[in-house]
Amino acid sequence: MPDNYQSTMLYVWVNVLCLIVLAVIFVGIIRYGTRNKRSSFLRIMVCLISVHSIFDSLWALMSGGVIKANETAAYFFNGVCFVSLIGAIVIWGLYSETFMIRNNPIKPIAMAVMFVPLAISAIYIVTSFIHHGAYYITPDMQYVRGKYYFYALGLPYAYFCYVSIRSLVLSALKKYYSYRRILVLMFLYPIIVCGFFVLQVLLNSVMPVVCGGATIALLLVYLETSHGKIAVDSLTGLANRSSLERTLNVRLKDENEGKKLYFMMMDIDNFKSINDLYGHIEGDSALKTVAGVLQKHAPQNFLVARYGGDEFAALGITDDENEVIALVHNIHARLEEYNEREDRKYDLSISVGYACKEDGYYTIPDLINAADEELYKVKAKKKVNFGGGADFTASPPPLSR
Repeated sequence: MPDNYQSTMLYVWVNVLCLIVLAVIFVGIIRYGTRNKRSSFLRIMVCLISVHSIFDSLWALMSGGVIKANETAAYFFNGVCFVSLIGAIVIWGLYSETFMIRNNPIKPIAMAVMFVPLAISAIYIVTSFIHHGAYYITPDMQYVRGKYYFYALGLPYAYFCYVSIRSLVLSALKKYYSYRRILVLMFLYPIIVCGFFVLQVLLNSVMPVVCGGATIALLLVYLETSHGKIAVDSLTGLANRSSLERTLNVRLKDENEGKKLYFMMMDIDNFKSINDLYGHIEGDSALKTVAGVLQKHAPQNFLVARYGGDEFAALGITDDENEVIALVHNIHARLEEYNEREDRKYDLSISVGYACKEDGYYTIPDLINAADEELYKVKAKKKVNFGGGADFTASPPPLSR
């Protein structure tokens, strides 16, 4: 801690600056964020880092002689600092799990293996007023690291690094392609905070650099996730049209080395009737159901997006057109299973058309228009075969390309 009035006040003002930035992030999350687990975890992290900053400032004022000191308050302030920091690390681990959307939910046993050691570490640090293992306070109100200080904090930071490395590994996998940017940032976040922790140790705590590092990293995460909201459809969670077209623009320029780029257009059959007969809430439910089927069953090398209204799109690179055909029939089959399983007053089905870049469609408009034409052919066949009825529950007609 700083040992004179000027350095103490500088220390506190740096924490105040961090609190202002954290308050801006918190208001932004509340005002513009969506209400889901991801946003909740981010809000909790902001609160925990804020608590750390507040009590770190109080301890700085106490150890600097600015406010009246007593040993009980000193241990309480430092205990809160450590617990809030470890708590933020735990929440960061949970936050990282929200991006693993294709994995099964984390099991209680696995969660215990992950977080019980962190709880033990927190308890050990908080009880340092008894055993002085992690730290202790001298009679003149000076903070001294204990014999096992680095062991006690090493466990939480080791878990922090584990989350970091795991995020980097997952960012390289195709099935997490749409989350690659945020996963790379999640890799960098612990590196930034751990780097600032080492810096604070080297500076002997003359500046609140851990809180500063955590605030900077949280700001980067907030800005990136805010950017992500621009690229993600808020209703379905799929990529939106602008994100799809940006990716398509890049893929059209790539040399695919023997593979072909396919673009698929899809829309929900009789979606207007669903909205008119059962209401827009039910229509939204239908959109989310179809989006879930597409997202769950699309191959890892395909990007699925909501194109607009009741239309969806997908693009992927493959050396076998049969993979595209199989995907179409798989989607139809999964929706038929859903219709049989769920007790709804209507059946969900979709029409699909697709086109291939290598067939001579080298621009975005050409490729989309070609897929659209195929989509219209499929819908026309359905009208002929099923008479344009409200329910298209039979197997889809053969694809024409």
